[in-house]
Amino acid sequence: MKLFNITKSVVLIFIVFIQISCGNGDSVEERAKMLFTSLQNLDIDDCVQMSYLYKAKLDTIQNEPQFKKNKLIADIALDIKKTTFNQYYNDSIVYIFRFPCQWKILESKILSQDSSNSLFTTISEFYRVFVVVNYNSIENSPISVPLITEDTKSEYHIKEIILHCDFDKETMLFLGWGLDSHTGW
Repeated sequence: MKLFNITKSVVLIFIVFIQISCGNGDSVEERAKMLFTSLQNLDIDDCVQMSYLYKAKLDTIQNEPQFKKNKLIADIALDIKKTTFNQYYNDSIVYIFRFPCQWKILESKILSQDSSNSLFTTISEFYRVFVVVNYNSIENSPISVPLITEDTKSEYHIKEIILHCDFDKETMLFLGWGLDSHTGW
């Protein structure tokens, strides 16, 4: 029995060592797939927890008393839901995935930050994942305003969008996104 407990302890220590030395095992493509699937399923809570902004804001309340933390955490999550992941804003990434669509990752690469206008000045390198999003019908596709243009006279439905999402190289948390190209119906 004692030998079994020692063997069990050695195996557990070995597993922990492997996990620590290898990281969480997720590739940036796997993290991006998790994000896109959560966006498509409107699992906004999951999206918030995958964001670098959420982690950064949580880090600012570390020294707060425990009785305050739960409310502060809820307020932080609600704020990010209302801004970054608001499905009702036509210029939000959630808006793009809110319609029935198919998406496919095209490419991922490591980029260096342009520190002149970066929101996250401490991040020097990050992953950029390019994804194409296709819509099946004009009735179930996003409109261009204000996602692509603010000109309501040239408003049209979008058939395909190519966008990029940036992820922190160390934590693989979502940093932000941008549009690269689009095709109208």
